[in-house]
Amino acid sequence: GRRRRRRRKGKKGKKKRKRRKKKKRKAYKADYSKDTKIVRCKPKTIAYVMPDKTYKLKCQQCFSWTPPKCLHQANEKLMFTKAWTKYYASVKKKYPSLCKKYKGWKLKGAITKEDKCWKKAYGEQYSFSKCHALHNFTVCKVIDKGDTLATKCVKVTTWDKPTCFKKLDMKGGLKKKFNFWFVKTTKKFKTKCATWKKKKFTINGAVKTTEKCYAKSYGNKIKFQKCVNLYTYNLCQISTVKGKQVMKCKKLTTSTKLNCLGKTNLRAMYTKNFVKYLTEKYTPQCKKYKGYKMKGDIETVKKCWKKDPMGHTVNYCGKMYKFTVCKVVTGKTEITLKCTTLSSFTKPKCYSKINLKAYYQKKFDMVITQISSKYPVPAKKYAGYGLTTDGIKKEKKCWTRTYEKKYIFKKCHELSVYTVCKATGTSTKVTYKCVKITSWDKPTTFAQINTKTLWKKVFDNYIKTGVAPKYAYSKGSCTKNHYVYQAITRKKKCWKKEYVAKKDGTYTFEHCQNLYVYKICSTSKKTKVPKVVCKDYTTWTAPPKTCKHQKVALTFWKEKFAVYIDKKVKPNYSMDAKKYKGRVVVVESIQREEKCFSKKYGKKEAKLCHKLYKYDLCVKPTLDEEMPSDCAKRVTWDEPKVFPQFKLEDHWKMIFTKYLENKVVPKYKTPCVQYKKYFVYGDIKKEKKCWQKKVGTATLQKCHNLYKYSVCKIVTKEHGVKALKCKDVTSWSYPTCFKRVRVKLTFWKSKWEAFIKTKIIPVNSLDKSKYEGWTVFGDITTKEKCFTKKYGNVVAKRCHAMNVYKVCKKLHLDNPKKNKCETLTTWDTPTGLKHVSEADYYTKVFAYDIKNTELPKLKVPCKEKKEYVRVGYDNLTHCCSKCCSTYNDQERVMSIKSTKCYNSNKGGYEFNYCADTYKTKICKADDLKNCEEIETLKLPTCFKDHKPVNKEWEAGIKETGVAYFRKKYPDACDLDEYYGFSLIGNKIATKKECKEVEYKGKSKKYCHTIHSYKICKQIVSGGFNCAKITAYTSPQCFYILDEKFYQKEDFAHYIATQEAEYPLPDRSEGWFVDKDVSRLQKCWEKTYDGGKKKYCQQLYSYKIRRFVKKSETKYVVESKDWKSWDYPSGFEHNKYMNVNIAHSWYFYQIGLFRYDPSVWFVYGEITKTDIDINEYNAWIKSWKDDFAYHQHRGDINSFYTASDSDETVTVFEFQLCRKFKSGLGTTDTYCKHKVSRYPIDNLRFKIIAMPKTADKVVYGEWKVKKVEVGQKCYQSKWGKKLFNLCLKVKKTKKCRRVTKGTDVKADCFTVVQRLKETYEAPKLANGGFDAAAPSTDHNGNVPKGWTNVGKTRVDTLSSDTTLQGANILKNSKSGGTFVRLNSNNIIIKMISTPVSGLDQGHMYVAVFEQALLYKWGHCTGHFRVQLGEQVHFSPMIGLPKEYPAMTPWQTVRVGYYIATSAKMTLKISAVRGHTCKNPHGEERSFTDLAIDNVHFENMGPLPPDGAPGLRHPAMYAGGYTGYTSKTVQKIYPSGTPRQTSGGMSKISGSSSGSSMTIVYETIHAEGQDVPVSHGITKVKSG
Repeated sequence: GRRRRRRRKGKKGKKKRKRRKKKKRKAYKADYSKDTKIVRCKPKTIAYVMPDKTYKLKCQQCFSWTPPKCLHQANEKLMFTKAWTKYYASVKKKYPSLCKKYKGWKLKGAITKEDKCWKKAYGEQYSFSKCHALHNFTVCKVIDKGDTLATKCVKVTTWDKPTCFKKLDMKGGLKKKFNFWFVKTTKKFKTKCATWKKKKFTINGAVKTTEKCYAKSYGNKIKFQKCVNLYTYNLCQISTVKGKQVMKCKKLTTSTKLNCLGKTNLRAMYTKNFVKYLTEKYTPQCKKYKGYKMKGDIETVKKCWKKDPMGHTVNYCGKMYKFTVCKVVTGKTEITLKCTTLSSFTKPKCYSKINLKAYYQKKFDMVITQISSKYPVPAKKYAGYGLTTDGIKKEKKCWTRTYEKKYIFKKCHELSVYTVCKATGTSTKVTYKCVKITSWDKPTTFAQINTKTLWKKVFDNYIKTGVAPKYAYSKGSCTKNHYVYQAITRKKKCWKKEYVAKKDGTYTFEHCQNLYVYKICSTSKKTKVPKVVCKDYTTWTAPPKTCKHQKVALTFWKEKFAVYIDKKVKPNYSMDAKKYKGRVVVVESIQREEKCFSKKYGKKEAKLCHKLYKYDLCVKPTLDEEMPSDCAKRVTWDEPKVFPQFKLEDHWKMIFTKYLENKVVPKYKTPCVQYKKYFVYGDIKKEKKCWQKKVGTATLQKCHNLYKYSVCKIVTKEHGVKALKCKDVTSWSYPTCFKRVRVKLTFWKSKWEAFIKTKIIPVNSLDKSKYEGWTVFGDITTKEKCFTKKYGNVVAKRCHAMNVYKVCKKLHLDNPKKNKCETLTTWDTPTGLKHVSEADYYTKVFAYDIKNTELPKLKVPCKEKKEYVRVGYDNLTHCCSKCCSTYNDQERVMSIKSTKCYNSNKGGYEFNYCADTYKTKICKADDLKNCEEIETLKLPTCFKDHKPVNKEWEAGIKETGVAYFRKKYPDACDLDEYYGFSLIGNKIATKKECKEVEYKGKSKKYCHTIHSYKICKQIVSGGFNCAKITAYTSPQCFYILDEKFYQKEDFAHYIATQEAEYPLPDRSEGWFVDKDVSRLQKCWEKTYDGGKKKYCQQLYSYKIRRFVKKSETKYVVESKDWKSWDYPSGFEHNKYMNVNIAHSWYFYQIGLFRYDPSVWFVYGEITKTDIDINEYNAWIKSWKDDFAYHQHRGDINSFYTASDSDETVTVFEFQLCRKFKSGLGTTDTYCKHKVSRYPIDNLRFKIIAMPKTADKVVYGEWKVKKVEVGQKCYQSKWGKKLFNLCLKVKKTKKCRRVTKGTDVKADCFTVVQRLKETYEAPKLANGGFDAAAPSTDHNGNVPKGWTNVGKTRVDTLSSDTTLQGANILKNSKSGGTFVRLNSNNIIIKMISTPVSGLDQGHMYVAVFEQALLYKWGHCTGHFRVQLGEQVHFSPMIGLPKEYPAMTPWQTVRVGYYIATSAKMTLKISAVRGHTCKNPHGEERSFTDLAIDNVHFENMGPLPPDGAPGLRHPAMYAGGYTGYTSKTVQKIYPSGTPRQTSGGMSKISGSSSGSSMTIVYETIHAEGQDVPVSHGITKVKSG
C-alpha cells in the first residue's frame, strides 16, 4: 500500500498541490506521446433519457503501455445519485415558503400534513425514491368593511411548516379596530400640559375624577367596552389690571393629568391685592399734616390680618410703620407740641425730624424766667429794716425738668438768703421784728444793725433779779441750838447766756460768783446715844457771825460698836479644837474671805470688815490613798494654828516615788549576771527619759539619765571568722560590773567595702534602661552625701561627692514648659547621655521662635493679596536691586530695603536677630484708596506695578460696563413676581463675568460679580414654590430662611405626599384584615444642595376582606391586597376564619374571642392610665395568663408589645361581667378585672353603668415598696467560649391598692434596671510610642515595648528633629515620637505588643490617632488592627490636598474585640487603598501611614444574645496570608453605632511572574460583597 501524503492546510498547501498536479500532467503527456502506442476505436454512444435532462456517456477505447493510473475509474452510481439529487431539489422548489407572497395574511384553522413520495429509475440498475410530509393550510386576509371585518382566504401547500403566519383572530382584530376608534373618539379630551403652563394657568381647587366608558358592538356577539378617567380641572389665570390682580378661570375636562401645573395660590393673589389695599389705605398723609415734623423714631410693627375686607383668607403679616408727627404751638406763657400718631404701610419720607432738644430748651428757659420772678428784693416793703450780722448767705438751688425721659435740662442759680430786722429795746427785753428773705439778686438797699448795749442791760438785770435771789441766806435757819458744823468752803459758779440778734448775730454774756458752802447742825439728847441732825447750805453771801461754828467731829458711839464685835460676832467663828482633835488642815484648801459687820447708832452707821479663814479639816491619808477622807469645811475668825498642816502635793510626791521604786527602776537593772562574760564595747551614752503619772488631780513627772551602751563578746563563726555578738542595753545606773573596751575592732571593714560596692553604688547609679535617649540639661553640680551602716556598736560611714543634674526626656523648642524633666543625683557623671547646655538650648528656642512665629509674618502675601498692586513711593530716588520700576520714561521706587531686628529673653538669656526686609506699599487694583504697607523678607515680585491711567476714562469704562450688566441681569429686589419669597440658607453663588467695553475709542475688559441664589416661598397647603435667580446685585431685600428648616419642611411635605398614597381602608365599608400583616420597607430620596435626604418607611402589607350581602342567606367574600402607611390597628384581625364555611362571618363576629360580646359586657367605667414602658412590661408579666381578653389573638400580639421608642403606654382597665341565674331563680353578676391596650370599641361590648349602691373599684397610686441594688448574672457565648458575666442592676418593687367595697387587693410588679458602671482600661506597653529622638527618617528604631513582626524595617519619626521632609511632620496630641508603617500590600510592615489586664467576656474598642504622610506614600490607606485572632480595619484615610503635606491627626475607634483571655497580642499593620496620586509623575504604589497614642476602652460585658458582629471570629495565623469573615452585623442594644468588619481572601497567582493578581478584603453584608479597596487588581511585584 502506498503511504498517503499528509495534506497541509492553508494557502501554502493549496499552492503546493496545484504545482504538483501540473508536474504530473506534463510528465504524463510526455510519456503518452513518446512511449505509448494507442489503438483507437470507433466512438460508441449510449444515451439515457431522463425527465428533465439527457445524460450521455461518451466512451472511447484506448490502449497504453502502462496502466492508466492518472485516469479515474468511472462511477455510474455516484453520477446517477447526483442526478437524483438535482431532480429532488427541483421538486422541493415547487413548494416554496409563501411568507413574502402572503405577507400580512393570517393562518386560519389547523395545519394538515400530507405524505407524498417521488420515485425515479436510471437504467435497470439504479432506482431512487423519497417521501416528504407537505403542509396544507389556509391563509386569509382581513378586509375592513366599516362596522365589521371580512376575510379573503386561499388554500396553499408548503414544503416546510409555516412559522411566519400568525393565527387569525377576528376578535383581536376587532379589538384593535375598537381601540383605534376609542383613541380617535377620546382624542378631544387630550391636551398638552406645557400649553397651559406657557399661558401661566394654575389649578384652582380640587381635581374631580370621573370615569367615562365607551362601548361598540361588532355583530351580535362581539362587543367591546373601554373606560377612560376624565379629570375636570378648574384652570385659572392670574393677570394684573391697574395694579390689581384679577383671576380668570376656565373649566377643562381632559384625560391627561396636568402634573406640570401648580396649584392656584389664591392666598398669594388675595395677599397681593390686600397689600395694595393696605398701601392705599395706610398712607403717610403728607398733605393733611403739612408743616408737621416727625417726633421720635419710626416704629416697625408686625401686624397680621387673617382676612381681607372681602372676607378672603389671607393670613398676611406685614410691616406697619407707626410714627408721631408734631407741630410747635407757641403761647404767652408756655410752648406746647400738638402731636398726632399715624400709621403707614409705606415708609414716610415727607416728614423731617423735629429738633426736640431745641424745643424743650426754649420751654425750659420760659420756666426759669417764671421762677426768677418769684424771688424779688422787697426794698420798699421793709423800709427801715437792717441786715443782721449773719450776713447774706448763698443758697444754690437747681431746677431740673425731664421731658420724655430723654431730654433733661438743668439750671442752677445762687439765691441770696438773708434776714432783715427792726429792733426795740427795754430793761427786760429787746424785741425784734424780723423777716427772712430769699431773693434772686443780691440786696443793696439794706444797712447793718447793732444791738449789743441793749442786750447787756437785759443780761445784768437777769443776774440781779433772776439768779442772786435763789442763793439768799435765810434768817431763821440758825437758832440757839444750831451751829455751823466743820469747815466753810467756797465754790465758784458761772452763768452764761446767748442772745440772738436778728441782724447783729449772736451776743454771749457771762457772770461768775464764789458761793459759800457749809452745814448747819443741831444735837438731840433725848435718846441714849446723842443724835446729830445737819442740813447743807449754799448761799450767795457768808453765814452771819451770830451763828456758832463747831469745827471738831463727834466720836461718842465708837466704844459701843467695839463691845458689840467682841461679844456678839467673834464667838460665831471659833475653832472647836476639842471636837476636831486628831485632824489635819489641808493646806491647799485654806482661803481668806472678807466679811463686813455694821450697826446704826442714830443716823450714824458703824462698820467693821475682817478677813475670815476658810479651810478643810480631814483625816490624814496613807500612801495607798491619794486623797484624804472624812473632811469638814470650817470658817474661823483666826488662823487655825492649833491643827497640824497637811500638804497634798507632798503626799502625792511620796506616792509617785514609791511607784518609781517598785515599777520603773527594776526594768532598767544592770544585767551583770545575765551578760557575765560580755564587755562594754564603744561609748556609753546618756539618754534622758521621763515618766509621768497622774496622782489625784496633779500629773507628776520624774526624769532620769539612763545609760545606753552595747555589751559584746567575740564569737568565732564558720571558717574561723571572728565577729562580735552584741546586745544593746539600757540601765538605770552606770555599768561598773562590766569591763570596757574602747578600741574599735576593725574586722567589719571588708564587709563595709563590699556593702558599698554591691548596695550603695548600684542604687545611686544612673538607670540607663529608664533614661535611655534622655538629655542632660544644664550644668552638672556636686553634692556630698554620706552613707552609714552599723556593725554592732560601730557605725561605718563614707561620704561621696554625688553628681546632681537635670535630665529631660525631650526638649521642646516651641514651648519649654512642655519639657518633661527630672533632677537626678547619681554616683558617677552621666557619660552615656547627650549633654545640652542651657545657653545652647535657649539659643535654639529663640531661633525656633523667630523661624516659626516672626519670620512667617514677613512672608509675601501673594495669595492673600492677589488683587493688590504695587503703587510705589513718591519723592524717593534711591533704589536697591530690583526695587524700581520704569514707566512713562520715569523710574519709580516700588520697594524700600530696610532691616528688622528681634530681641527676646529666653531662659534668662538675651538674644538678638536682624534680617533684611523690603517695605512695599500696595493698594487694591480697583480701589487705590484702600492701601497698606507690607514688610517682607523677599522682594514682592508677585504684585503687578500700578500704572496711572486717565480717571475720567476709567469712570467712563465703569459706567458703560455697569450699564451693560444692569441691562443683561435684573436687580434682585425689582422682581415683583417673587414678592414674599425668602433666600434659602444665605447661600449665594458668585461668578465673575467680564465684557470688553469701549469708551472714547479705547476698550478695556470690565468685570462684575454676578450673584446666583435660590429663593423659595412656603405654600399654605404644604411644600415650597422655589426659583433660581441670577441677578446683578446681591439679594439684600430677601429674608433669609434657615436651610435646615427649608429642607426639613420640604422633605416632610414630600414624605407626606407619599404617605397619602398609602391610606388605610375605609372602616365604614366593613373591611377586616385577613391573616398575617407583613412589613415591606420602602425608601424615598430627595437631593438637596450639599447632600441627600433619605426616608425609609415600613409599609404594612396585608389582605383585606369583607362580606357583601347578595341575598338574605348568601354572603360573598370580597378581597383586596392592600398596603398602608400605618398599622391597621382600628380593624378587626382574623387569623382563623375559613371563608369557605357558610356561616364563618357569624363566628368571626362572636366566636373568635374567649368572651362572647353578646353575653359579656363592660360594667361601670373604663379607666384610662398612662404607664412607663418598662413598668408596663414588668406589670403584664405579673398578670400571667389573666392579663387581657385578647390574649388568644396571636396575630396582634406583636402590635400590643411596646416598641423601644415609646416612653409611656396607654392602658385601659375595666370590669368584664356576665349575668347568670342562680339556683333560687335570681340573677347574679360575675365579673373579671381586665386590662388591655386595645381600644374596646372594636369588640362591640356593651357598656352598662353601675348602680349607685354598687361597690366601685378604686385604683390607688403606684408606690415604691422596695428598692434593691445588686447583680444580675447570665451566660453569654462567643465562638466556642462560654462566659459567666454579671451586671449591676437596681430592682424596684411598686405596688398599688385596688379597693372594691371592703375588699382590698395588692397589685405589684418589679422593674429591673441596669446601672451605669465604669471598667478599668487594659494595660498597653508604651501606647504613646515614646522613643529616642531619631536622627534620620530611615532609622529602623522600634519603640520600647513593641516588636517588629517580619524582616521589614519599621521607622520611628518625630517632628522635633531635622529629618528629610521634617517640614511636613506634625506632632499628635501627645507630641514626641510616632511609628511609621508603609505597605503596597506585598511589602507589609507590622508591629505587635502584648495587651494585659483584659476582662474575659468584655468587649473592647481600640482607639488611636492616625495620619498619612504624603511625602513618602502616594496612595490612600488604612490600618489593619488584630487582637488575638480578631481583625478589624480602620476607615480609609484620603490623600491631603497639597504636596508635600501630612493629613491631620484624627482619632479612630476600631472594634469590637472580645477578650477571650486576660492577656492577648495586638498587631497593627498598614493596608494600601485604591487611590494613588504622584505630583512628580513617578510610579509609586505605596501608602505611608503614621500611628500614635494607642489604647483600649472597656465597653463592658457581652450582651446575653452574643457579640455584635463577631459571632464567627476571623482567623489570622501564620503571616499575612489573608482570611475570610462571614460576619453579619448586629446593632448593640446600648445604642453603639453599627460597626462593619471585613475579611481578605487568599492571594491568587504566582509571585515569580511579572505581575500577580490580588483579591482585596471584602465586607460581607447581607446578600452582597463590597470591596474595601476598590479598583486595584494588579500590582507590580518588586
